[in-house]
Amino acid sequence: MAELFTVSARINLDQSGYTEGLRDAEGKGKELAGKLSGWSNAVSVAVGNMISGAVSKVGSFLKNAVTSSIQTGAQFDSSMAQVAATMGKTVDQVQDLARFARQMGASTSFSASEAADALNYMALAGYDAQTSMKMLPNVLNLAAAGGIALASASDMVTDAASALGLTIDETATMVDQIAVASSKTNTSVAQLGEAILAIGGTAQMISGGTNELATSLGILADNGIKGAEGGTHLRNIILALVSPTDTAAEALNKLAAYYLKFALFLTKRILLL
Repeated sequence: MAELFTVSARINLDQSGYTEGLRDAEGKGKELAGKLSGWSNAVSVAVGNMISGAVSKVGSFLKNAVTSSIQTGAQFDSSMAQVAATMGKTVDQVQDLARFARQMGASTSFSASEAADALNYMALAGYDAQTSMKMLPNVLNLAAAGGIALASASDMVTDAASALGLTIDETATMVDQIAVASSKTNTSVAQLGEAILAIGGTAQMISGGTNELATSLGILADNGIKGAEGGTHLRNIILALVSPTDTAAEALNKLAAYYLKFALFLTKRILLL
């Protein structure tokens, strides 16, 4: 009987411990569930904030992109309206120019609005639509080579062509010569443009044309005489040669006589060979 009581007591004690363990586990489970619930809420809030922020940024980006696109389009339309006004035409009458400007904006490093501004300078110089479209690629190349604004390059080219009395083809050649001279001498495209405008129509007296002009300005630049100063010096040299003083005329005659004798000497030496 005593053994039976002992066994019963042990069973009761073991069951009591088991029950208490279950209650403890239940409490910890509830505590964990509370923590998980709080963590879940925090995660939900964080994820919600992230999504909201992302949506806000995307919306802001799209809004800015649309606004920028509208502003760019408005700027281009304004530039083309100015071109039309300069040419004395309506906007509908310069649609070929508008399409060409957009094409230049899509295929070069310059924008369509910049191309339109360059066309306006050509219109100010009296160029018609066909001439302007033929000239614009040359101006684009010069602006890119010299790292100058497209409108500035257009203004420089049209002014130089007018001052020198050049045709479109001659102007295209001049643009190439300016680019080469700027890369091979101590001067820039902008400085060469200033020099050409300073010398003006006097440069038409140079027998070698624009090639000799660019070369002479490059040589002056290598000697520290650049920009408008270089053009002024070259103009004075040409004027002095065209209308020399008595002393200068005598010196030129002596120089010519020397070269003539030298040429005769070389001729004789060649004939004796």
